[in-house]
Amino acid sequence: MNRKVFTIVTVTALFLLMTGACEKNSLPDGRFIGTWIAADKSDTLYFIDDQTFQQTAYDRVLHSYAYSYTEDSIKIQYTGPNFVLVRPSTHHYTLTNSTLIIDLRKVNYGFAPILKEYVRK
Repeated sequence: MNRKVFTIVTVTALFLLMTGACEKNSLPDGRFIGTWIAADKSDTLYFIDDQTFQQTAYDRVLHSYAYSYTEDSIKIQYTGPNFVLVRPSTHHYTLTNSTLIIDLRKVNYGFAPILKEYVRK
């Protein structure tokens, strides 16, 4: 391969990696929209649309989150009233009928680091 072609391929690959073009595409199909109550009744999630949900927990304050999802993972970022800059984190989930299980063991602002089960209301 000549040097010019190698340079073009390398620069293109780096650009794609840096812009996230290799990430899985999100699936805005409304699968989460609605109210989800934690099986242990510790909090409730209100999925408003395919980009936003709110949570009420122990402090009874409505906290907002931005999210996107793929077939098996959900990316969550806090956007609520505490005005803290929190990086998004990605978590594996399973959704079957009216049960949503999110693996929150990877720390995410506003959630305990556990495997959390929710039931659709």
